[in-house]
Amino acid sequence: MLLIGKRFAEKNKFLPRYHRMTNRLSAYIIDKLRDVVTYTSIAREMNLSVNTIIRVFGVVDYGHKNLPSALSIDEFKGNTGGEKYQCIITDPVKKVVLDILPARTEVCLTKYFAKFSKSERENVKYFVSDMWKPFANIATAWFKNSKQIVDKYHWIRQVNWAFESVRKEEQKKFSKTHRRYFYPFFQE
Repeated sequence: MLLIGKRFAEKNKFLPRYHRMTNRLSAYIIDKLRDVVTYTSIAREMNLSVNTIIRVFGVVDYGHKNLPSALSIDEFKGNTGGEKYQCIITDPVKKVVLDILPARTEVCLTKYFAKFSKSERENVKYFVSDMWKPFANIATAWFKNSKQIVDKYHWIRQVNWAFESVRKEEQKKFSKTHRRYFYPFFQE
């Protein structure tokens, strides 16, 4: 009997059903990603597209991580999934990256932290972030027992901006010849 217009998948022991890449190749790509290399360099070596390498990396499941007693969260500029900013979650005590999320939105963070049990979230004693309101909202909603701490970098930056603002206001009050004494690092 001849089947016309029907598709069928060839049965191969080395290729999962409906896949176009062997498990061995996927495992090799994941192993290569353990090194500090770019997706592009692996794609060139494997003669695959960068998107294929990214797709293989995207299916890696790192399992459930336990939340540390101190949790740090910050955003960084990226381009994943059309989002301008991604979010990094770290353990500042052990200096370990716990996870990187595709977006920094409250919705994304809520979905992520909802995976952890209430008792696990209650064990977080310190929530370190910048002063961005959604981070503070997440800390208030999900980490009620934690102390919210503004990270040192952002706090110092705010202080510097305040000093700079005062310096500029005071500088405007003086004549042009005296203004130069208010410039940072002024030398005669």
